[in-house]
Amino acid sequence: MKRSLILACLISFSLPALSQINKGTFALTTDFRFSSDQNLVVGQDLFQRNEDVSSFSASPMVQYFIANDLSLSFGLGYSRDKIDVDVFNNSSGTVTGNRSTTKSFLVNFQLRKYEMISEKFGLFLSFRTMFEDGKSDDLNLSNNDRAIADIRAYDIGISPGLILFLSDRIALDTSVGFLGYSYRQSKERDSRTETETKGFDTSLLTSTFSFGIQFFLNR
Repeated sequence: MKRSLILACLISFSLPALSQINKGTFALTTDFRFSSDQNLVVGQDLFQRNEDVSSFSASPMVQYFIANDLSLSFGLGYSRDKIDVDVFNNSSGTVTGNRSTTKSFLVNFQLRKYEMISEKFGLFLSFRTMFEDGKSDDLNLSNNDRAIADIRAYDIGISPGLILFLSDRIALDTSVGFLGYSYRQSKERDSRTETETKGFDTSLLTSTFSFGIQFFLNR
């Protein structure tokens, strides 16, 4: 059964496309991204550390097809990231930790190539660049110290996905994973301390969800 499914996929890519999205088509798209993760560490000395990470972003975009099944998109968006860390010391009964929230504005560019398998269903590969400008707010629960930092970040890479047309003008799409380069700079306002994080990202986490709604104006 598994071999039959793989063979069917290979055959579908080798056959001519049954449908296409024509050059000159305009679409309005809203891209949503969700991420959630939890980590629990239990130490030997009645120590327990719980980390809860969540992320949400929304980015409305304008999409134009510069060729058949090939589009360019530009959009502005907003994101909110939250990290809650709780450290329990069962012997003393104390609870310490940290609360961190980052709010940012986004600028998003995408080049997307579609491969329609049928009239309603297709695959795509997105080449995207995203710029982020925001502010983080960190609260230390031990002493109630608060640190405010300015955030600058960008990423560039590729992401595969699927598209499903519900009608001639409305479609749903979803992206799976990301392969590319990411850069992030954080500068604290009081101490002027700078922190940089950069490197290649090969995130394929199942806890990350990305989906969009597309409204085609003249398909």
